[in-house]
Amino acid sequence: GKAYDSRLMGRLLTYLRPHRGVVAIATTLLIATSLLELAGPLLTKIAIDRYISTGDTDGLVRISLIFLGTLVVAMVLGYVQTYIMQRMGQEIMLRLRAQIFGHLQGLHVGYFDRNPVGRLITRLTSDVEALNEMFTSGVVAIFGDLITLLGIMGVLLAINWKLALVAYAVLPLLFWLSLWFRNNVRENYRQVRIRLARINAFLQEAITGMSVLQIMNHEKRSRGEFDGLNRSHTDAHLRSIFFYATFYPMVEIISALALALVIWFGGGQIIAGAFSLGGLVAFIQYVRRFYRPIQDLSEKYNILQAAMAASERIFNLLDTEATVTDPDRPQIPARERDGIPAIEFRNVWFAYRDENWVLSDVSFRVGRGESLAFVGATGGGKSSIMSLLLRF
Repeated sequence: GKAYDSRLMGRLLTYLRPHRGVVAIATTLLIATSLLELAGPLLTKIAIDRYISTGDTDGLVRISLIFLGTLVVAMVLGYVQTYIMQRMGQEIMLRLRAQIFGHLQGLHVGYFDRNPVGRLITRLTSDVEALNEMFTSGVVAIFGDLITLLGIMGVLLAINWKLALVAYAVLPLLFWLSLWFRNNVRENYRQVRIRLARINAFLQEAITGMSVLQIMNHEKRSRGEFDGLNRSHTDAHLRSIFFYATFYPMVEIISALALALVIWFGGGQIIAGAFSLGGLVAFIQYVRRFYRPIQDLSEKYNILQAAMAASERIFNLLDTEATVTDPDRPQIPARERDGIPAIEFRNVWFAYRDENWVLSDVSFRVGRGESLAFVGATGGGKSSIMSLLLRF
């Protein structure tokens, strides 16, 4: 349930080490893009105070071209940054999926008795995708939002510190709203993930066992069970929609309240001759942009929450010790007189979990052309000792 776990994050960042150069370039491009976005309101202030108020058409054309140039450069830098980060994320996911699948092949068969295949498929699909979203639009993007937020705060204080304090008056209300949103979304997200895992596990069991389900005439019952799981998953998503539908409009209301205070106080300063019209227009633009990174950070919190939950499940799987491994010095198989290999089992023991031994120290050898079968009392199911047919 943690939104951030330093231990898990440390393991996740190891996947970024081969891409340190890409991350550095993406971070530099993101900082440059943030700075270019901060330049827009300042250029508007200069255009109003220096050129529009004095009727300087040539100066207005120059400042407009500079404004257009910053927009174009910011667009190009944003495109390059998004492309290289998405490409890096796909390469990391390629390596991570291969690592998980390779590890699954080395686990003991008893592990698959205790863990539904549908749940394991979720590790390779949606859990890995959650990590991809964190790598591509989480780690670096959070840093960019913080740079933008701190930059706007600094510029507002530099333009007019008194007006900046007026704009900051609504921040306690925004902080409380963000805290409420974070706590509720975190718990709701956990419930969504639990219900999704249940759906995947049920679908795997139902589809792979479809022949048995139809033989036993359990289609209606199975459909009813799936409807219950599906409805539970939908209800959890609908509850999350409520929190999103409440949070973002409330942020807009708080932003509108801050703008009203800025217009009221800043307009009074303009009337008193203590502030310029261009400064007030730039200030309003900065205030409107001030709340966008806050909304983005709330969204990034959800991405981080998803990544922490997914990484915990993935690393629990990867930390499970593999019992099927290649020996350091493989032995050459036993061969018969004519050079044709044989299959030999020595001292085989087997038991289901929490049950008595059903095979006790069994040894046998099967040569070429020989058939050997072990059949229990009923010939199938757990009541049989073993149902095995070897033809070599």
